Amino acid sequence: MGDNVEFYIDFATPIEKIGLLKDKIKKYLEKNPQLWHPNHNFVVKEIENVNKIKMALYFNHTMNFQDFPERISEEANWF
Repeated sequence: MGDNVEFYIDFATPIEKIGLLKDKIKKYLEKNPQLWHPNHNFVVKEIENVNKIKMALYFNHTMNFQDFPERISEEANWF
């Protein structure tokens, strides 16, 4: 089952910090193969009001839609 999370990053955020975020997400997904498939996409969607970058993380669950309560609890652990 695929899913995505969209979020904003301040336009002034250094590229190194964005790279660290991408690395941490990748490590988390790879460390938990019982929950997440390792393939994912981290993309810039748009620049809004010349001060924030809209980004999206596309990822795949190993569980199906019937495990919805479990899925929500696992995603809550990200934050």
